[in-house]
Amino acid sequence: MGYWASNNKTEFSRINLSDASKTFIGSSIKNFTGGDFGTDNVLYAINSSTHGFYEIDTATGSSTLLGTNPPAIGGHLWMGLAYDVGEGVMYGLSSKGTNPGTSSIYTIDESDGSYTLIGTQSTANAMVCIAIDDNGQMYGLNVGAAGDAMMYLVDKTDGSVTELGTIGQPGSGFGHAMDFDDATNTMYLSTFKSGTAQNTLRIVDLTDGSTTEVGNVGSVTGIFAVTPVTVTSDFSSKDTTPCEGSAVQFTDQSVNATSWSWVFEGGLPPSSNYQNPTVIYNSTGSFDVELTASNGSSSSTELKEDFITVLEQPYPQIIGDSLACKNDIVGYSTLEDSGSVYLWTISGGEIISGDSTSEIAVLWGAPGDGTLDLIETNADTCSGNAETLEITIENCVGIEENESNSLHIFPNPASDVLNITSGDAINSIAIFDYTAKQLLKVSTGTKHYKINTSRFKPGFYLLIIETENAEVRRRIVVK
Repeated sequence: MGYWASNNKTEFSRINLSDASKTFIGSSIKNFTGGDFGTDNVLYAINSSTHGFYEIDTATGSSTLLGTNPPAIGGHLWMGLAYDVGEGVMYGLSSKGTNPGTSSIYTIDESDGSYTLIGTQSTANAMVCIAIDDNGQMYGLNVGAAGDAMMYLVDKTDGSVTELGTIGQPGSGFGHAMDFDDATNTMYLSTFKSGTAQNTLRIVDLTDGSTTEVGNVGSVTGIFAVTPVTVTSDFSSKDTTPCEGSAVQFTDQSVNATSWSWVFEGGLPPSSNYQNPTVIYNSTGSFDVELTASNGSSSSTELKEDFITVLEQPYPQIIGDSLACKNDIVGYSTLEDSGSVYLWTISGGEIISGDSTSEIAVLWGAPGDGTLDLIETNADTCSGNAETLEITIENCVGIEENESNSLHIFPNPASDVLNITSGDAINSIAIFDYTAKQLLKVSTGTKHYKINTSRFKPGFYLLIIETENAEVRRRIVVK
């Protein structure tokens, strides 16, 4: 669909691009010689009689004068407007109409019609309309010369022209307008044929300038402007509940957009002009996301409140001693969070109880270096790593090396009673659980002692025996 206004009548209508039929909207002023939709889908028009630059209300056909600015070249009339969607720039054309001379290209300020002259040339010396395709290429129609009207390629940087080809019919006078339909990638020309005085809507072949008739528009054209493609803004993300510190990929789902402006509350970066940006969220909470999509002539904004909810990431810490003796059972823990799962990784020893929980018991092996690592995954499936705990495993000279050969501990595993006999007098006996909590401490000067193990839960324990000559550490099992 497009909009059409007469040059010599007060008619403003909607025009069907498939057959050139028109639907009357309202009355307009005469002598328009060009128009196009500009920024925010506003229809602007230029008037050759008043040198006025107007805003047109497409609902009624009424016009508002924004400024009056005669062309820079003496004797010229305003002949055309064309908006470059990609650049967001309105261009203007002036010439002597059908009188041979020169043609000039301008940039136009949409606020008041003021202009900057780009260039003037005399090759196409009677250009009467211009239009710009979706690649930013400007085209101009030149009339008045003998033979058929000629289509030209126009350089927007200096106004120079290159011949493309004839449109297949002669043209003269006012009554020519051209515009590109982004929806169908089609260039339309509403033109006046000299000799027969026919006013027709035609499709332009942009490879050679030739045209094909669509239908009769009835009277001399003053404005012909195709309705711009409307932008609809939308977006999505596969992960709207990321964990703290995670990256979120956003996917643009806008329609007819060529540029994008994002705002990410709580995100890093806080804004982006990429079509499908990636954003990192380092803080917990719920955050808005806003996208403004545009195609140069129209824009659309989509705001999704609390679209992203960032979940808390666990930060576990390993609690326990960094020194251990070989064959020692040592307990390690982290603060327990309901619903969390704990993955412990060890080198230099083995986990003998508590794996996947917040408390473990480790049996350390040969002297040397060991490590303990922990990954906690909470109920929201967010994971966090603890700092590696470096363990020094010592030989602990004086413990097993000085152990009396006559020391006997049995049975091990024990059910009810653990017997201890020694060739040396036993000074003290202590039992610790895997968390290093002392469960028993007795002093005795005898060489024989019995411990009631039925009081202890099944599991691994550390037994420390001090005799007159040695300190002995043994792992015992209660079943």
